[in-house]
Amino acid sequence: MNIFHIDYQTPDLAKVYEVGDILIKGGVVALPTETVYGLAVDINNPEAIEKLVKIKNRPENKPFPIQVYPLKRIYSLTNKAEILPNVYRLIDKFWPGPLTVIFPSLQPEKFGVKVGIRISMHKVVQEILSRNELVVYMPSANPSGMPPAKSSEEVLNYFSKDLSALVISQGVEGIPSTVVDITQNPWKILREGTISERQIRQVERSKRVVFVCTGNSCRSVLAEYYLKKLLLQREETRLIEVMSCGVMVVDGIGGPTSIVVEMLRQEGVDASKHIRRAINESMLMGADLIFVMEQYHEDVILRYLPFLKNRIYLLGEFAGDLGPGPEIPDPIGGSWEVYEEVFAKIKESVNRISQMIL
Repeated sequence: MNIFHIDYQTPDLAKVYEVGDILIKGGVVALPTETVYGLAVDINNPEAIEKLVKIKNRPENKPFPIQVYPLKRIYSLTNKAEILPNVYRLIDKFWPGPLTVIFPSLQPEKFGVKVGIRISMHKVVQEILSRNELVVYMPSANPSGMPPAKSSEEVLNYFSKDLSALVISQGVEGIPSTVVDITQNPWKILREGTISERQIRQVERSKRVVFVCTGNSCRSVLAEYYLKKLLLQREETRLIEVMSCGVMVVDGIGGPTSIVVEMLRQEGVDASKHIRRAINESMLMGADLIFVMEQYHEDVILRYLPFLKNRIYLLGEFAGDLGPGPEIPDPIGGSWEVYEEVFAKIKESVNRISQMIL
């Protein structure tokens, strides 16, 4: 058995590739995570999987959890288009981290109808998986029915004659991951670990609303902060997240126009510290409702994420008879009066949609 000491903060890449090579060639490798030690094998190596079943003494009909890194690798295991917004918010909030999520399987003939996936925050695991382009089965390092190994010494006590390699590193806390089955409604907590059931249920019950315009300096900002005001009045801010972004923005540079800041100030809302945000997959995938100001904003989103079609609406469709057509025109560069007309249409629309989301 090979033993590798790999520093948590600055993993030695030569050792990272050597461990990856052992996995690719069918070895069983004990790896540290931020929770407990796990036993890793390449999911594409049947002989390695057979070794793991034998070593763990685990029933063959009980599937192993899978470790991946980075996030995009989960889409070979579960359908991206079928991940519901609150599920995406769950993994966005707690991954990388001590959370295993049970998804519907994209390949039931290979993995069964459900597949358990985790993304560890342990840098050594991340480097081994990403640098070697590996997806691994990685159950906890213990024979079935025994406590998970919390240290390299415990791993050796269990498996000293069975492993191809052992990686020793810092950062193992000894508390197993929380396991959530999101294929059931409500979600089923199969094991409560570092992440509490209360934290999981908060995400499950939550909602996200995203407003989209061009530059995230006027229309979407007015809509975001006005809706936040309404929700605050109804004490609904805890479970409803409101965000805004733009399709033509350099992320993190600049803020709202001075007229927008003043208009919202007159509404009793401070938007002076708002930072402009560009659209991104994480924000939109986690949104239950996406409101755009113009049709071309929707077109930009659907170019990259076409399966979001049923979550996108023109905000102006909810404005009744205010203004011609469902689009809300860009007031940038216009007078106070132009902004007032636009804000009136936004307020009417937001007042109506606030009733939809409560």
